Amino acid sequence: MSAGVAGTAGCLGGLSDAGTRRFADNPVAEGIDERPRLGPPRAETPITLVSFDDPSCPSCASLHGGAFEAIRSQWVAEGRATVYSRAYYFVHEWGRSAVNALLETYEREQSAYWALKAAYYEHQADIDSESVLDRTATFLEEIDTAVDAGAVTAAARERTHRSAVAADDQAGTAAGIDGVPTVFVFHSGEFVTTLRDDGFDAYESAVESHA
Repeated sequence: MSAGVAGTAGCLGGLSDAGTRRFADNPVAEGIDERPRLGPPRAETPITLVSFDDPSCPSCASLHGGAFEAIRSQWVAEGRATVYSRAYYFVHEWGRSAVNALLETYEREQSAYWALKAAYYEHQADIDSESVLDRTATFLEEIDTAVDAGAVTAAARERTHRSAVAADDQAGTAAGIDGVPTVFVFHSGEFVTTLRDDGFDAYESAVESHA
């Protein structure tokens, strides 16, 4: 994980000019409707968040256990925000297999995607390239889902979703981000800032200062 992306509103860090454009013209929005989404369609909410993360990244796990849970239980539950997830900058090689497993899971059951992602974050220290497929199957068995674990691990092994992963990488590079997690915050279609904070108050302050 590298440093340098903004941590507070108005501080743009290493983003390219393209990365600070309004949502419709921002590279992070390219193909966004095909990416994993939490919440209603973005046209129905004032706040759009695009998160670049990696299931093998410890800082991403902190963000997920902190601000993300508050965003989900408050903004998303209240219909105020839509969250999109994109993969970028794999800290450990097993993250690539995990992302392919996640994307396969999302195609089959959206709620299982988020549960599997949480399991990766919770058990990061116990996962490596040798164990990621077995751990993925175990996680899916523990989740209350009918998703076919065999199909998911096959997708992870074969990197079935490599084109989607490449598109996420291209979008992040075009926007100029230099590590994960990086969350792009938009309000009413306008770029607000990027954040890496794991505290919900940073997101509230950024949106409130822009509204």
